[in-house]
Amino acid sequence: MTKKGFQFEQQPAEQRYLWKEAILKDPSGNKIKLYWAGENRLNPPWKVEKRV
Repeated sequence: MTKKGFQFEQQPAEQRYLWKEAILKDPSGNKIKLYWAGENRLNPPWKVEKRV
């Protein structure tokens, strides 16, 4: 995306909550976060299991 002219406020980086995240702004100045969470989005390693 950088080659296409997009300027990132934050380059893609691994976050402490196990997601990879990048931040940029649209032409109106709104913040846009692009992320990849994979399996950690629904089933993070710290998820507390329900007791039955």
